[in-house]
Amino acid sequence: MLKYIKLFIYSCIFCVLANLIMGVGGAALIYISKGHFYYPFHQVIRAISFGVIAGSAITLGAISFKLIEIFKMKKR
Repeated sequence: MLKYIKLFIYSCIFCVLANLIMGVGGAALIYISKGHFYYPFHQVIRAISFGVIAGSAITLGAISFKLIEIFKMKKR
């Protein structure tokens, strides 16, 4: 159980950071084309919420695949 909690935390942190980095990349493109750095606060909130949703999906997928594997082992 503890390993799935760790997986949930690590995957959420990774997904949030990945979303923030992609947002900074987009802001850098805006900076190059228009000359000002635009990274609004709602983009940070969006990155956090999407990151938590994606991290939850990763953890749910790992748990589902593990349960499928357990049921296949019992079936044999």
